[in-house]
Amino acid sequence: MARILAEVEGLGDAHGDNCHALADQMGKALLVLGSLANHGFTEDHLDHIINYCRSRVEYVLHLVERGEREDAYQLAKLTLGYYLRNSHMDSGSELEL
Repeated sequence: MARILAEVEGLGDAHGDNCHALADQMGKALLVLGSLANHGFTEDHLDHIINYCRSRVEYVLHLVERGEREDAYQLAKLTLGYYLRNSHMDSGSELEL
């Protein structure tokens, strides 16, 4: 995920339309998150983080489809950063929202 975040941040430095590249990176993020999640109902703290991030990544893809590049880019960075900050916390720790 850190590698995907670095790729996404690199897209912000480049000029031009990077919607396809952003969508590709978000597709990779969905694959990673999908492979990490337990399927079915769970009370596991990490699963809640994963599912939350999956829904946000799906929304980033929706924004890309609508051509809202800047909003998609910002949400992508925030979502991947959120996952990286919070996925290694103990279940009793407070999350940074």
